[in-house]
Amino acid sequence: MALILAGLLWPFAGLVLTAILSAVGVKYMGLVLLAVLFVWLALFVWLFVRLWQTAKELGVTPWVTLWLLLPVFGLFFIGMLILEPLKYTADAKPAGRRLPLTWTLIKETWKFYARHFKVSLKTAIWYLYLFLGLGLVYALLNFLSPNLTKLWPYVLFLPSTLVGLWIMLNLLNRTALLEKDGSGSAKLVGLRTYLSFLWVTILTVLISMGPMIATFLIIASVWFVGGGLHLLSSGAASAGISPFGALSNPLTLVLFLALGSVLLIPSWLWLMYKSAIWNNLAMPVFLLDGKKGYAALKECDRLAKGRWWGLFWKNQLAGMVFGAYGMLISLGMSVTAILLSSLFRLLHAGQILTDFVGQGLNGVIQMVMMPLLAAFAIKLYQAFSKTAE
Repeated sequence: MALILAGLLWPFAGLVLTAILSAVGVKYMGLVLLAVLFVWLALFVWLFVRLWQTAKELGVTPWVTLWLLLPVFGLFFIGMLILEPLKYTADAKPAGRRLPLTWTLIKETWKFYARHFKVSLKTAIWYLYLFLGLGLVYALLNFLSPNLTKLWPYVLFLPSTLVGLWIMLNLLNRTALLEKDGSGSAKLVGLRTYLSFLWVTILTVLISMGPMIATFLIIASVWFVGGGLHLLSSGAASAGISPFGALSNPLTLVLFLALGSVLLIPSWLWLMYKSAIWNNLAMPVFLLDGKKGYAALKECDRLAKGRWWGLFWKNQLAGMVFGAYGMLISLGMSVTAILLSSLFRLLHAGQILTDFVGQGLNGVIQMVMMPLLAAFAIKLYQAFSKTAE
């Protein structure tokens, strides 16, 4: 309650109240603003004290309350370290049905990552090879035809994505074996297995994005057909005006906005809902449960049944924590790229070496980060698999 009042309700209510008082001509608005800020400060102090007390009751160090001082992200960390264990305590579920705390999952993932990093590199190094290959292609194309350099990333997007997916499948397979017996002695995923998982991926995209794609097609059709009919009826078509610029018809405009409101929001919610489940669980379910095709997606739905928000919450919070680690690595690679680019210019090596080395540095980032994400994917799957009904 304190978090809702201090973090959400009062800032909004205070802003609205101040605007209303200013609109009706109330004098001494400076005193009004001061009073609003004083009330917010009092609510903030109350929130801080309540979180400090709650942390003690949960056996969590009260100093985590200081995360409240960090704008925006601090609230998420407070939610992870204090509010989440408070909710799980209130749920009072049996130990076998209780999901582990997000912070516990993050710590276990990091320990696993640090312990098995060298073994994981046996597969993760393929990311470096992939990006070095892309860098070599870009360098050669820049040398042979600089005008086409901007076009080739789009041409190579699909092949590089397919190779990256294959590497991730192998990395997750090795990570699962490391988690199982610590050996990590995994063979490369065969072509048949890879194609089978590609089908799972295609189904994921088609089913989760299908309503969104259909919505855009319907809206575009209404826009084009309605606008075209309006131009024909008004005789403006002979002027060479495109139907896509014909929203001057009020009926077309109203229908366009209505369809956008009625169809776009539900299709977006569907995309968010299904993506959160399938993107996190489909690959582990495919590898570890042996589920294929639509059966893998159904198994993902079963594991997340009634616990979608827990899955989404854990994934987002882990993304913030691991993202901070990734930003540090990216910063180091960016500084390296700037220094090397300056050196290449001094040596008159030009853009060719810059493209090659830049892609190589991107490969280093992927090589270091992806084992961490694979470890979390396995930990997350195990948490939901062990506690499912």
